[in-house]
Amino acid sequence: MPKYSTKMRRALRELADVAYERELRVAVSHLADFFTQWQAGQVNTWDLVYRLHRFHYGPDRDLYKHYSWGPPDLVVAQAVVTGVLKESEVPPRVLAALDHAITFYRALNDPERKNSRNRSNRKGNG
Repeated sequence: MPKYSTKMRRALRELADVAYERELRVAVSHLADFFTQWQAGQVNTWDLVYRLHRFHYGPDRDLYKHYSWGPPDLVVAQAVVTGVLKESEVPPRVLAALDHAITFYRALNDPERKNSRNRSNRKGNG
C-alpha cells in the first residue's frame, strides 16, 4: 500500500467498513428467509443450524478475510467499481488517490475485455 497520511488511512478504513457492512448485510439477508421458514415450521432446527454453519464458513469468512486482510485502498477501489460504494460517497481526495486502482479494477471487470480474451482463447484451441 502506498504511503498515505493518517487522515487518508482513517478515511480508507471507514469507507472499507461501510462497504463491509453493506456486503455482509446482503449475505445475512439470505439467512432471514431460512429463519422465517424455520419459524413457520417449514425447516427443522438442524437444517437452520446447517445453513448458519455454511454461512459462517462461507460468505461470512470470505468477506471477513477480504475486508480485514486486504489493503484498504484496494478494498475501497474494488467496492467503488462493483457498486458497493458510490463514487459520490467517496471524498474527492480519496477518489484521486485511488484513481489507478479504480482504473485497474474497471479494466478487470470490462465485459469487452473478457469477450476478447475468450475469443482469443478459442482461436488458439481450434
